[in-house]
Amino acid sequence: MTKTANKLNSLDRIAFVEDIDQEAAASYSGGIGWINDGNHDPDVILYENVSFGGAKIGVNAAINDGVAAVGSFNDKASSIMIFKGTWTFFENIYGGGRSITLGPGLYDLSPTYGGYGGAGGFFTEFKILDHSWNDTISSARRVG
Repeated sequence: MTKTANKLNSLDRIAFVEDIDQEAAASYSGGIGWINDGNHDPDVILYENVSFGGAKIGVNAAINDGVAAVGSFNDKASSIMIFKGTWTFFENIYGGGRSITLGPGLYDLSPTYGGYGGAGGFFTEFKILDHSWNDTISSARRVG
Protein backbone atom coordinates (compact mmCIF):
# COMPACT_ATOMS: atom_id res chain seq x y z
CA MET A 1 0.00 0.00 0.00
CA THR A 2 1.26 3.46 -0.82
CA LYS A 3 1.98 6.15 1.72
CA THR A 4 -1.02 8.20 0.52
CA ALA A 5 -3.41 5.25 0.77
CA ASN A 6 -2.23 4.58 4.34
CA LYS A 7 -2.94 8.20 5.28
CA LEU A 8 -6.42 8.11 3.72
CA ASN A 9 -7.30 4.88 5.48
CA SER A 10 -6.32 6.38 8.81
CA LEU A 11 -8.64 9.43 8.52
CA ASP A 12 -11.57 7.50 9.95
CA ARG A 13 -9.61 7.05 13.17
CA ILE A 14 -9.48 10.80 13.83
CA ALA A 15 -12.27 11.79 16.22
CA PHE A 16 -13.39 14.97 14.43
CA VAL A 17 -13.44 13.50 10.90
CA GLU A 18 -16.95 12.44 9.93
CA ASP A 19 -19.20 12.13 6.90
CA ILE A 20 -21.59 15.04 6.36
CA ASP A 21 -24.81 15.32 4.40
CA GLN A 22 -25.28 17.46 1.27
CA GLU A 23 -26.89 20.32 3.18
CA ALA A 24 -24.00 20.62 5.62
CA ALA A 25 -21.47 20.35 2.81
CA ALA A 26 -23.19 23.19 0.93
CA SER A 27 -23.21 25.34 4.07
CA TYR A 28 -19.55 24.75 4.81
CA SER A 29 -18.48 25.41 1.24
CA GLY A 30 -20.67 28.45 0.64
CA GLY A 31 -22.54 26.45 -1.99
CA ILE A 32 -25.71 27.57 -3.72
CA GLY A 33 -29.02 25.82 -4.13
CA TRP A 34 -29.71 23.38 -6.90
CA ILE A 35 -32.66 22.23 -8.99
CA ASN A 36 -33.47 18.56 -9.52
CA ASP A 37 -36.25 16.40 -10.95
CA GLY A 38 -38.22 16.40 -7.69
CA ASN A 39 -37.79 12.66 -7.17
CA HIS A 40 -34.58 12.62 -5.11
CA ASP A 41 -35.07 14.03 -1.60
CA PRO A 42 -35.98 17.62 -2.50
CA ASP A 43 -36.52 20.29 0.14
CA VAL A 44 -39.26 21.82 -2.03
CA ILE A 45 -41.24 20.66 -5.06
CA LEU A 46 -42.86 23.18 -7.39
CA TYR A 47 -45.72 21.77 -9.50
CA GLU A 48 -47.00 23.18 -12.76
CA ASN A 49 -50.65 22.36 -12.05
CA VAL A 50 -53.09 22.65 -9.16
CA SER A 51 -53.45 19.69 -6.80
CA PHE A 52 -49.75 18.86 -7.22
CA GLY A 53 -50.00 17.63 -10.77
CA GLY A 54 -48.21 18.11 -14.05
CA ALA A 55 -44.53 18.85 -14.52
CA LYS A 56 -42.44 19.42 -11.39
CA ILE A 57 -39.02 20.45 -10.22
CA GLY A 58 -37.30 19.98 -6.89
CA VAL A 59 -35.19 22.60 -5.15
CA ASN A 60 -32.57 22.01 -2.47
CA ALA A 61 -30.46 24.55 -0.60
CA ALA A 62 -28.68 25.12 2.67
CA ILE A 63 -29.93 27.91 4.91
CA ASN A 64 -29.21 31.34 3.36
CA ASP A 65 -28.72 29.82 -0.07
CA GLY A 66 -31.17 29.38 -2.91
CA VAL A 67 -31.71 29.45 -6.64
CA ALA A 68 -31.45 32.78 -8.43
CA ALA A 69 -33.77 31.51 -11.15
CA VAL A 70 -35.95 28.42 -11.48
CA GLY A 71 -34.93 28.12 -15.11
CA SER A 72 -37.49 26.65 -17.51
CA PHE A 73 -39.99 26.54 -14.61
CA ASN A 74 -40.10 30.35 -14.40
CA ASP A 75 -43.65 31.66 -13.87
CA LYS A 76 -45.20 28.16 -14.00
CA ALA A 77 -45.80 27.02 -10.39
CA SER A 78 -49.42 26.45 -9.36
CA SER A 79 -48.80 24.34 -6.23
CA ILE A 80 -45.90 23.78 -3.80
CA MET A 81 -44.84 21.08 -1.34
CA ILE A 82 -42.25 22.15 1.23
CA PHE A 83 -40.64 19.24 3.05
CA LYS A 84 -37.72 20.93 4.75
CA GLY A 85 -36.91 24.46 5.88
CA THR A 86 -38.54 27.84 5.61
CA TRP A 87 -38.41 29.33 2.13
CA THR A 88 -38.91 32.75 0.59
CA PHE A 89 -40.18 32.72 -2.99
CA PHE A 90 -39.80 35.74 -5.25
CA GLU A 91 -41.71 36.92 -8.29
CA ASN A 92 -38.52 37.91 -10.14
CA ILE A 93 -35.15 36.26 -10.68
CA TYR A 94 -32.31 37.03 -8.25
CA GLY A 95 -34.78 37.56 -5.41
CA GLY A 96 -36.48 40.60 -6.87
CA GLY A 97 -40.05 41.86 -6.64
CA ARG A 98 -42.69 40.65 -4.22
CA SER A 99 -41.87 37.80 -1.87
CA ILE A 100 -43.72 35.26 0.23
CA THR A 101 -42.20 33.15 3.02
CA LEU A 102 -43.56 29.65 3.70
CA GLY A 103 -42.70 26.75 6.01
CA PRO A 104 -43.24 23.01 5.56
CA GLY A 105 -46.65 22.18 4.13
CA LEU A 106 -48.84 21.97 1.06
CA TYR A 107 -49.75 25.14 -0.81
CA ASP A 108 -52.06 25.74 -3.75
CA LEU A 109 -51.61 28.96 -5.69
CA SER A 110 -54.30 28.70 -8.32
CA PRO A 111 -57.81 30.15 -8.39
CA THR A 112 -58.91 26.88 -10.06
CA TYR A 113 -57.96 24.73 -7.06
CA GLY A 114 -59.45 21.25 -7.45
CA GLY A 115 -58.83 19.71 -4.03
CA TYR A 116 -56.16 17.31 -2.85
CA GLY A 117 -56.44 14.38 -0.49
CA GLY A 118 -53.22 12.42 -0.95
CA ALA A 119 -50.81 14.17 1.40
CA GLY A 120 -50.41 11.29 3.84
CA GLY A 121 -49.25 11.83 7.40
CA PHE A 122 -46.26 14.12 6.77
CA PHE A 123 -48.19 17.35 6.32
CA THR A 124 -50.51 18.69 8.99
CA GLU A 125 -52.12 21.43 6.98
CA PHE A 126 -52.99 22.48 3.47
CA LYS A 127 -53.23 26.14 2.51
CA ILE A 128 -54.70 27.95 -0.43
CA LEU A 129 -52.58 31.06 -0.93
CA ASP A 130 -53.22 34.42 -2.50
CA HIS A 131 -53.95 33.52 -6.11
CA SER A 132 -51.83 36.40 -7.37
CA TRP A 133 -48.88 34.02 -6.80
CA ASN A 134 -50.12 31.53 -9.42
CA ASP A 135 -47.61 31.23 -12.29
CA THR A 136 -45.44 33.95 -10.71
CA ILE A 137 -42.49 32.35 -8.86
CA SER A 138 -39.10 32.98 -10.46
CA SER A 139 -36.54 32.42 -7.64
CA ALA A 140 -36.29 30.94 -4.15
CA ARG A 141 -34.12 31.25 -1.04
CA ARG A 142 -34.02 29.02 2.04
CA VAL A 143 -34.18 31.26 5.12
CA GLY A 144 -34.56 28.71 7.89
